[in-house]
Amino acid sequence: MQRLHAFYPASNSTHNPTAVTSDVANKEVQLILTAIPNDPTNLQLKRRLEDALQSDVSSVASEYLKTPLGDVLKKLWESQKPELCKWRKILRDFFEKKARCPLCDQIRDMTFGEGDRQDVDHFLPRSSWPELSMVATNLIPICTTCNSKLKKTQCMENGERLFLHPYFDEFIDKVRVNAEVVEVDPLQLNYSLDTSLLSDEEANIAKTHFERLALNARYLFRVNEEALATLQKRIRRLIQAGKLRDADDVQAEIRDSANDYRTPDREHCFEAAALAALATCDSYASAFFTG
Repeated sequence: MQRLHAFYPASNSTHNPTAVTSDVANKEVQLILTAIPNDPTNLQLKRRLEDALQSDVSSVASEYLKTPLGDVLKKLWESQKPELCKWRKILRDFFEKKARCPLCDQIRDMTFGEGDRQDVDHFLPRSSWPELSMVATNLIPICTTCNSKLKKTQCMENGERLFLHPYFDEFIDKVRVNAEVVEVDPLQLNYSLDTSLLSDEEANIAKTHFERLALNARYLFRVNEEALATLQKRIRRLIQAGKLRDADDVQAEIRDSANDYRTPDREHCFEAAALAALATCDSYASAFFTG
């Protein structure tokens, strides 16, 4: 699972994503404002936004349910005024540079058809929490598949949280993604989560998140389209060059390829899990010499 270490600091609000303190909120407001370039055409825009946000943020922590405040912030987000439309575009373009969606850990998701892009999701929906419409800790850059097709405005069900929060849930780093080969041709994998290091509450959130966002199917699609296609080309090229001589050599190459996908912030990524599973599959490695 991926955390947004680079842009948003983690907080200690692990079990309560609504507990946004005024100090944290103010820092996040400043981070949003830094997304707007400092050129003359944006100076007035930045001043207006800063005035609007700073005047309300101090009240957010203790006054969630004050309707006038909620209406002001919700209307501010929905406003079609040119300067605010421009700000939202700048914000989305800034988030677009964050290559991976923090909910599904994918760069672009083609599972459901046309190309994907980063969107700005209100983790707690504006319909229920209008006071958080403009608070940065409630704005998460996620892909449109997660946002519009799967998560939508869901957050809670029967009093239980449905999705991981990439800013507050520090336990995300303890989730392990595993894969098991079900079928080799075409490749079928069964992904699962190892939540043994989590509390029962944390494990339930992680598993629900995995199921609601259809991550098993989406991970498999991405592996087949990208990681596996790249791996097969490299293995065939190395076999032709005489550098891989048997199935054991192929399995060693697959293990090396799995490690290539691991980075400090994606140590337990789905690509590495898939290739690690393939590295233990004798029939897959042998097929390069018998097919």
